[in-house]
Amino acid sequence: MKQVRCFTIALLILGVLFIWVMSAAAMQVYILGYGWYPDTEIADGVVAALQGSACSWEVRFFHPSESEMKCQQALADGANLIVAIDPNLAAIAVQQAHGMNIPVVFTSMPDATLGSEELSSGVYGETGGGLSFDPALMIQGLTELSPDIKKVGLMYQRARAQDAHLVEDAALAANLESIAGFMEDFSPGAALAIVDMLSARGVDVIYSLEPSFEALCIFAPRAKDMGIVVAAANPYIDLDQVCPLVALTGGFNYYEHGLLVGDIVRRIVAGEDPSMIPVVRQTPVICVNRELLESLGYQVSDSFIEYLAVSMRTKTFQIEITGGCSTIKKQEKRHTHNLTLKLENLSGKDRNFTVKVTAGALKGKLQDEAGNALADVGTVSGNIKVAAHSSVDLNVLLTIPARTTGNYTVKVYVTDITSDPYVKGWASCSLQIED
Repeated sequence: MKQVRCFTIALLILGVLFIWVMSAAAMQVYILGYGWYPDTEIADGVVAALQGSACSWEVRFFHPSESEMKCQQALADGANLIVAIDPNLAAIAVQQAHGMNIPVVFTSMPDATLGSEELSSGVYGETGGGLSFDPALMIQGLTELSPDIKKVGLMYQRARAQDAHLVEDAALAANLESIAGFMEDFSPGAALAIVDMLSARGVDVIYSLEPSFEALCIFAPRAKDMGIVVAAANPYIDLDQVCPLVALTGGFNYYEHGLLVGDIVRRIVAGEDPSMIPVVRQTPVICVNRELLESLGYQVSDSFIEYLAVSMRTKTFQIEITGGCSTIKKQEKRHTHNLTLKLENLSGKDRNFTVKVTAGALKGKLQDEAGNALADVGTVSGNIKVAAHSSVDLNVLLTIPARTTGNYTVKVYVTDITSDPYVKGWASCSLQIED
């Protein structure tokens, strides 16, 4: 009896030691940024991607003037990996971590830097996320919208002068006349004066390169009253705010950018060499405000939507998790839990999609509305056909083992395999299983 008791105690000690060693071995990931848009969106995406991974993480926001001090502090607090949500911050983190064998993963790196010698030499870290953004991305699309569009007015400040020159070149190539609306400094009066000047010059479209929502709030309504289309293109535009305000918006979904970067972090945590992981480049989303365009007398044709979808790589679809992501109770027996999805075809052409669902360690089936199995959770489905301007409902039936608890991130990855290049997108949510 005494031997059994000693053996039990020894097993308990070994168990405690194992848990302590595993806890000590878990990577500490610090996500550093400046706490304003789009840093907050990127951080949320990274955190969502890290759910269920073998690491712990902490998000720290601070003023740019504190960058060096905060990087030093993260390293002193035991950081094994740093995600820097700004190229300049990434360069500082690399300097601070020199010789410590601590990877730095960058985000939102602009195209110009992605091809630079600085990036290849590791100034900003070994891998991360880049933004492929062309300020003139919608100019050619305007000729697809209507042959009556002949003149484009540009609204920009000095910091966007180089972008404005690119737009002018693109307008010339598309046989459009461009008229500069340069503002030395932005003020409500100056913005309205530029709109009035461009209207007097007979422009059909005002192409704004300014990211400020407040600026667009001032001059977009005036332009609409004059019958002028407003298009806005800037990598730092908040799409959720700007899309309802103007006819065409080009920018990035920064939460999705964070998910992409978060997947890189997961790979490093799992043991991959960061120098062997390629930089992921995100392409912009084009938001079309059909209602506003039609109120200005433009017919938004399917060919116009298709042009934006294929040539500019915007989304041709929308995927939503419409139900089932919630907090549920642990059960003593194995049970199932159902989630509902909606896949909508936004284009005027029948399209084929593939869908992959992941839910951490949970298993299950992706099903059609009738309950027919389309794929196992964790694998890619076959072709799912969705007719033009319609949608399909899908179900995810998860199998949850007895007494399971914890937080599980459900991700739905969709690929439009009709497009060339393929258009990809995803949705995610959290399923919490409590005691």
